[in-house]
Amino acid sequence: LIDFIDHNLGSDLSVESLASLIGVTPNYFSLLFRDTFGEPPHRYVMQKRIERAAYLLRHELNQSITDVALVAGFSSQAHLTYAFRCHKGLTPARWRKS
Repeated sequence: LIDFIDHNLGSDLSVESLASLIGVTPNYFSLLFRDTFGEPPHRYVMQKRIERAAYLLRHELNQSITDVALVAGFSSQAHLTYAFRCHKGLTPARWRKS
């Protein structure tokens, strides 16, 4: 499951889709995930997407921030900027420059 998430960050990784992947209900999946990983699935996926975006911002300088957002699984550049600022304390543009 973790490998699937890591390799499909740009895809639909909702609780419903992940639960159906392993054949359980979304509520049961959320309980199992939290018990196993210590955090809810949405938070885990968001952290992985932010990590991917941070990597791309530093190593793929030819990609626009909008492209980075889409590759990392965010719905828009605005969504990336909001989440990135909440988790890293900087906007993606400032992160890239620092």
